[in-house]
Amino acid sequence: MGSIICAVVLLVVFLLPLLYLLNTAIKSNAEFFSSPGSLVHHPMWGNFFHAWQQGGFGHYLLNSVLYTAAGAGMGTLLAFLLGFPVARGYLKWLIPIEGVVGV
Repeated sequence: MGSIICAVVLLVVFLLPLLYLLNTAIKSNAEFFSSPGSLVHHPMWGNFFHAWQQGGFGHYLLNSVLYTAAGAGMGTLLAFLLGFPVARGYLKWLIPIEGVVGV
């Protein structure tokens, strides 16, 4: 029972700011400035389209995807190249370190 309560608390802690962000994002400027903390009455889903067009988010998204793919690819390649000799036992001098690192 305690783990369920903990999971619900974590769910609220992580989702509440995202829901608040979504609520703010679909408000008109007048509605936001009149009551920033209230729930939206007339959602304006076109705000996302305007932000995408005017802010150039397509370019930024492509940039983020490229950096993420390059970083993850290099990290995976490095882990593979360094992990294979360790797993095969080619590095005998590493045996004392294995207990500390947990290999």
